Amino acid sequence: MKVVCGMLAGVVVCAMTVAVAADEKKSDNAQLVVGTWECAKSGKAKVPVGAVLEVGKDGKYKLSYDEKGSKVTDEGTYKVDGDKVVFGDKNKDTVTIKKLSETELVVVNQDGDTIEWKRKKGS
Repeated sequence: MKVVCGMLAGVVVCAMTVAVAADEKKSDNAQLVVGTWECAKSGKAKVPVGAVLEVGKDGKYKLSYDEKGSKVTDEGTYKVDGDKVVFGDKNKDTVTIKKLSETELVVVNQDGDTIEWKRKKGS
């Protein structure tokens, strides 16, 4: 009986450790995503290489890029929810974080396109 209780206690401790680690990862994503990012690779996504995404601590973002000689800007709010980032208020655009570090952000959009961002120096 003591062996079973010991094993059960071990399982509970492991489950709690995993839950705490998952919560830490969620908050890490919210902190790490803040900064200025430049699109390095976009595949079929509408965001062109060279686009700049500014993600603020205040829950606001600004995306800017050139398209056929014209400056295009999109601004709004964002929210990080685990490995998801939801951009916009009315027309929400959700991406899934596949990789996030101090220097690199890789996301997959709702169409399944992978977009790679590099953190701009000094941000």
